[in-house]
Amino acid sequence: MQKIRRIAAVGCLLCWMALCLMTASAAGEQPVWASVQGMDLYVYLPSQEAVTRVQVGNTACTSFQSTPVTQLDMPVETVVLLDNSISISQEDRSLIQQILDHLIGNRLPGEVFTIATMDTEIHYLCQKEGDYLTLQGLIEGIQHNDQDTRLTDGLYQLLDDLQASDDGTLRRMVLICDGVDNKKLSYTHEEIVRKIQQAGYPLYAIGCTNRKANGNELIENLFGLSRLTQGKTVYLGDIRDPLQIAGIIDEYNTAQRLVVSLPEEVCDGSSRGVQVIQQSGKTWSMQMDMPFAQPAEPQPEQPAVSSEPATSAPEPEPEPQQQAGGLNPLLAVIPLVLVAAGVAAALLTGKKRARKKAAQQQDDRTQWVGQDSGEATVPVDQAGEDSDATAAVWKGGRGQASVLLVDCANSLHRYEVPLQGTISVGRAPDCRVVLDYDRTVGRHQCDLYQENGELYVRNISQTNPTLLNGCAVTGPQPVASGSTLRLGNVELRVDLLYGSAT
Repeated sequence: MQKIRRIAAVGCLLCWMALCLMTASAAGEQPVWASVQGMDLYVYLPSQEAVTRVQVGNTACTSFQSTPVTQLDMPVETVVLLDNSISISQEDRSLIQQILDHLIGNRLPGEVFTIATMDTEIHYLCQKEGDYLTLQGLIEGIQHNDQDTRLTDGLYQLLDDLQASDDGTLRRMVLICDGVDNKKLSYTHEEIVRKIQQAGYPLYAIGCTNRKANGNELIENLFGLSRLTQGKTVYLGDIRDPLQIAGIIDEYNTAQRLVVSLPEEVCDGSSRGVQVIQQSGKTWSMQMDMPFAQPAEPQPEQPAVSSEPATSAPEPEPEPQQQAGGLNPLLAVIPLVLVAAGVAAALLTGKKRARKKAAQQQDDRTQWVGQDSGEATVPVDQAGEDSDATAAVWKGGRGQASVLLVDCANSLHRYEVPLQGTISVGRAPDCRVVLDYDRTVGRHQCDLYQENGELYVRNISQTNPTLLNGCAVTGPQPVASGSTLRLGNVELRVDLLYGSAT
């Protein structure tokens, strides 16, 4: 019996050591977050090392594209949930403010912040705010109150709100409090664990100094939530350097976004394992819910082919023959037709020469913009106009309107686009008007489109405002010919051009 007890004790010791090693390994991993958007999978990896293979289940994904987060319009949304009760000591309150000051001061271009405090529910101080002075004022104005704090309830509500507005942007969460009590309130500890795992956002936990009798247990409960996402943890009783703590949270500033086009065969609504392998052999694994593929449109039925033999067409009746010695009237018309053809050919030749001459005089500074849709360039008649006039772009014939955009500071930057569909404007190469010569322009800045015979503009960038005649575009705005659009530091004059219908 004693021998059996010794063996059991050794077995328990080995299991405990293995569990500790597994926990230590998991804690050392960097967090990875992924989201399914439509038929694409977004994966954020903490390093910019090249990706060599992506696999969903047993299917290799051959179409994927990687972009450093620093090149995205909105690289990351940092979400801060703060316990602002008086249980947080005065020393920790000052340190927390310094940590947040470093976070907003070292933010990436385009990074936005959502900050909320919590008692029995959460209270948003701001959502997706990127202005430094606004954020600094909000942080300095945080008040600590005598209140009950239900962290489990507040965190569950915040995660619910974030999931409802998920657009594929990376979110990192910063949770600041003095611990988690496992009391059963609206949501249990087990429920919040499932919610954190479902959302998957990297969760960084900052534990405030807790001198309660069960303070260590409360802090450990807090850090346990963070470890669910491999997020880093900091205890203010051990680390007091605000710059060091902010640097731990900012580890994702060197991340990359991987956009994977999901093959149709894996888009069946099931849960599948995803594996991403980088050049060094580093492998990232996760479990994702696949979308449903779009159902194929029904094909129109083909008309039935008759098995009966086709009836032959009736033979044309023979033309009446001319009487012997009579004059055929066609012989009298032929000379007139030949004369008319000669005159028409001369006119066409002269017109072509005139057009060719006008085209040669065109200023080749104009940049043509258009999609691969069979568009053709036809010069506008320049009689009586100056040499800066721009050739128009047509599709399918004359009479089509086009939009001319000219940089007010440098007229060499000229863009003319047929007024068809949506005209996207920005730095990204997939825009119809690419303004890649100025970094202050958003990658997808704004759209121009026609509605009810009028030209409209709408702002697309969430971090970079579009100004129409000096006023911010907050919704679809009509654009008159001669208006100006300011995109970052670039100011464009907008002109509507209409071709002749003849």
